[in-house]
Amino acid sequence: MKLPVLSEYLAQTAPGTLTIGGARMAFIDIEAGFWSLRRQVENLLGARQAGEIFQQAGANGGASYAATQGLADEPQKQGELFARCLQAYQAAGFGQFEIVESTWPLGRMTVRARDAFEAWMMSRHGQRAHSPVCAYTAGVLVGFINVVSQRRDVVCIERRCQACGDEVCEFDFIPAAQAQGHQVLAVTPDPIMGMIPPLRSTLDEPQLRETLTRLTANESLLRSIVENARHFAIYRVTLDSSSPYGARVTFASPSIRELTGVDDHYDFGNWFKNLHPEDEPRVLEANRRALEYGEPYNQVTRVYNPRQRRWRWVQTISNPGYDSVGRLTHFDGMVIDLTEQKEAELALQEVNATLEERVRARTEEIERRRATAESLRDIIRMINSSMPLDEFLQRAVELAAQQLGAGACVLHHLDLEKEVITQAASYGMEGIFEKRGSRPFSAMKSSGGEGYLQALRNRQPVYGNYPPLPERVEEIRRDPTIPEAIKRERVALRERYASSFAVPLYIQDKLYGGMVFYYTEPQDFHDEQIQLGLAFAEQVAVAIENARLLQETEQRRRVAESLRETLSILNTARPLDEILRHIVTQACQLLNAQAAAIHKLDTTAGMLSPQASVGLSEEYATQIRLPPGQGALGQAVLTRLPVAVNDTTKVFQGQTVYTAEGKAVSLDSGLTDRLQRFPDRYGAVLAVPMSVQGEMYGGLVLYYPTPRNIQPDEIELVSMFASQASLAIENALLRAQAAEGAALAERGRLARDLHDAVSQTLFSASLIAEVLPRLWERSPEIAAQKLEELRQLTRGALSEMRTLLLELRPAALDEMDLADLIRHLANAFTARARLPVNLTVEGQADPPANVKAVFYRVAQEALNNIVKHAAASQVSITLQRENNDVLLHVRDDGRGFDPFHVSPASLGLGIMRERAETIGAHLDIRSRPGQGTLVTLRKK
Repeated sequence: MKLPVLSEYLAQTAPGTLTIGGARMAFIDIEAGFWSLRRQVENLLGARQAGEIFQQAGANGGASYAATQGLADEPQKQGELFARCLQAYQAAGFGQFEIVESTWPLGRMTVRARDAFEAWMMSRHGQRAHSPVCAYTAGVLVGFINVVSQRRDVVCIERRCQACGDEVCEFDFIPAAQAQGHQVLAVTPDPIMGMIPPLRSTLDEPQLRETLTRLTANESLLRSIVENARHFAIYRVTLDSSSPYGARVTFASPSIRELTGVDDHYDFGNWFKNLHPEDEPRVLEANRRALEYGEPYNQVTRVYNPRQRRWRWVQTISNPGYDSVGRLTHFDGMVIDLTEQKEAELALQEVNATLEERVRARTEEIERRRATAESLRDIIRMINSSMPLDEFLQRAVELAAQQLGAGACVLHHLDLEKEVITQAASYGMEGIFEKRGSRPFSAMKSSGGEGYLQALRNRQPVYGNYPPLPERVEEIRRDPTIPEAIKRERVALRERYASSFAVPLYIQDKLYGGMVFYYTEPQDFHDEQIQLGLAFAEQVAVAIENARLLQETEQRRRVAESLRETLSILNTARPLDEILRHIVTQACQLLNAQAAAIHKLDTTAGMLSPQASVGLSEEYATQIRLPPGQGALGQAVLTRLPVAVNDTTKVFQGQTVYTAEGKAVSLDSGLTDRLQRFPDRYGAVLAVPMSVQGEMYGGLVLYYPTPRNIQPDEIELVSMFASQASLAIENALLRAQAAEGAALAERGRLARDLHDAVSQTLFSASLIAEVLPRLWERSPEIAAQKLEELRQLTRGALSEMRTLLLELRPAALDEMDLADLIRHLANAFTARARLPVNLTVEGQADPPANVKAVFYRVAQEALNNIVKHAAASQVSITLQRENNDVLLHVRDDGRGFDPFHVSPASLGLGIMRERAETIGAHLDIRSRPGQGTLVTLRKK
């Protein structure tokens, strides 16, 4: 059998209702229904008989629900069915249940529960019992287990109960024959419902007779309750689609006429005639859903009683009933009189109204002050955080509006130099003012802000209520002096808001702007409200000042970092174009410009043109040419002074523009035409001249997207970048001169080496070649020796020449084998020093290029030292190579020296050690006076 998941048990239409397929089980409303009903029944009949009634109600409900789940003959299946019923009952919120012991076929079962239905209710109402109270819950479980096990003799003994102080409620289920001497709860079929299927009975005849006797007594008792009820009524309605409202009354307590005032209480339609108009739609909808979907019905409503000529409060509760195949057939319910309870509640509410109002007002005041303090703390926390200023201002106006109960708040910034007011942040102004819009002071009169501006200047708050609608809108619409755009704004503002007040915002005794609060209703504007607005303005002022200081600090840091980075680049050998582009990029970013360029003066053509740029269009960068004296840059080059133009937009309108000092900027008509054709459009320009080695070189220009007041610190910063660019250009010129000088020096060195080495060797070879024919005639043996000497001289000259070629082309070192390089050095040494070298090479491995170069240079330096200082008669070189290990020995038998009394820098020893360290090799030099020298270089 497939068990549904827990969520499938819960009906989506009404809490407290269980459903499986089309079958539903509803429980009495806990708070309003069950508790009230239990008290009334206990008052009428006593606790014992009330418990029996609720036990029987629970048993019938549990049996009815279990019957819808189907029957099973196998014990295992029966256990699963009971677990499903228990799980469903728990899912409806009637406790947490656990099967502690279970034996099937049923011999004994123990179920424990926490917060069982009645025990939880007793605890909720602060009451404690002396004996178990869970009659309804026990009845439900008895109904479950008897139907599932297809028996009638299983009874329940409640061993423990949380209402009595026990930790849990514990229920034992055993056959009635085993329950002698215990108070038990048994299941009795409801003769009206007919829901319990035929069950196998194991009761003997006396037990059956006793059960029937109890059933008869209970039925008689129930009939007495129904007939004598006064403050409640019990009824059953049977579904009948042909009857009014879909059902007919098949049973009802006579007391229902007293409760509802109807004459014929068996006419179901009469029950709906005297409903309160406000309650009628809700009641009819609940009745429809109950009849259509089988939902439990639970409604509290007012019913007019014509006999008593008064409205009565009643609660009607009914549960759906099903036949043996699970079809909805009827509803059993109860009508409870709540009039006294409701009237008592209303009286209590009236008595406490004044006190509650005072408490509410005081609570609201405390909460308002707490919220205000919290909002101010929020602003202080935001001030101390790294929140961007724009984000802070937006959050601040939102908090201010909320705490002052305003529908909107606007923060304005006043530029007293430009006489412009700008909206810095706003809340609640959607569709009225443009975000971050600006307006000149001259337009404040037509926009209705002249008084606001004057109040800010006087450092005074200003407040007031607008005229009522429609007068406050019509007077604006009729005013012909107000421009249409401003008129639309003011009308939209007046239509949404009825009053406003504003507070000034000062930073270090200088007017920064103001905050305006707008309200949808007229206000009294008490002092606390105004002081709170001033407090918010003060906190915003602190935040703006902090942001300004942080911005200045950050700007200084960025400038210092940029200068350090640029200086480090200046000290490298990077190409000049790359350095200049870096400088213009840094200048553009730090000064928030749209573009930047370094222009170079062509002294021959007399024109300035971009040499390095960022942000300029390709057309502008390649075609713009400015003569000195024309435009901001030409004027800066001509005067050798910075030139700032705060507004260049008039250029594109064919009008004259002026520098920040008020001087007209020269632009001939041809240049103006070219500027107008370019796609580039700039609002402001700052040009700084550049000189290199005392001569005018050109200038650095920054292009801003919109007009602005260019400040002195900006001019100073651009001048620093211009100086760096000049220094970069001067360094490039010096490097070029130094490179040219180095090339000349290298040529001289090579010429000297050719003269000292190759030329001398070739001269000696030439002399031998001249005398060799005559010498051959006189002494062939001596001539043969001279011929061998000639061969060695020419061979040495060739090696010397190859060595010099390696100096001219160092990359050739990488291409040659290390053994060949050492061999060239040995041959060149022999040719120069007239001293043979014993060369030994072992191994074939060729080390990496950097290792090869170091071994070559160390061997070269060692042989040079032998030529210059050793006066040796024998020289040997050993080169051993195996895998990555390389070993070099250079040995001579010359005069030697004392290594401890010779400066490491002499004899090239320092250079050799430095070279060895670059590749991680070990250099060892051993020598003694008169015993020669051994130079060893080892790389592992």
